Amino acid sequence: MQKVFATLFAKGHKRIVLIGGDLLPVPLRYFTQAFTYLDAKKSRFRFDVPQQRVVLGPSLDGGYYLVGLNRELPVLFRRMTWSHGQVLAVTLARLRALKLPSLQLSPWFDIDTPADLKAFTQDWVMPNQREMKHTMKTLARVKI
Repeated sequence: MQKVFATLFAKGHKRIVLIGGDLLPVPLRYFTQAFTYLDAKKSRFRFDVPQQRVVLGPSLDGGYYLVGLNRELPVLFRRMTWSHGQVLAVTLARLRALKLPSLQLSPWFDIDTPADLKAFTQDWVMPNQREMKHTMKTLARVKI
């Protein structure tokens, strides 16, 4: 993730939001909230530079499905251990230690296990299968 942020900031992007590839469709309002927060100015008297901020979208498994930055922050990802139930907690602790403001969006779902995929299919896809034709074709091949 740090490499993606570094590359995009070097190309001149001012605010960047990354999401995982194992998600249900993320509501548009979450992106709106993330970009609005990243754009906020430090104070009403300083209009030129937004304060450094971080947005996290917590996933139900203790990680996060979304991370957004308005400035590069390599220390956030340095020596991070991934794929455990405390990733969000460790990240928030790092932000507190750095005294950086952050926003947590509403929790959202990701798909990490066959059980997650089955629940996604039953709870999300089946009620919306007419609108999700490509997803239905892919799920038929997976045979969960």
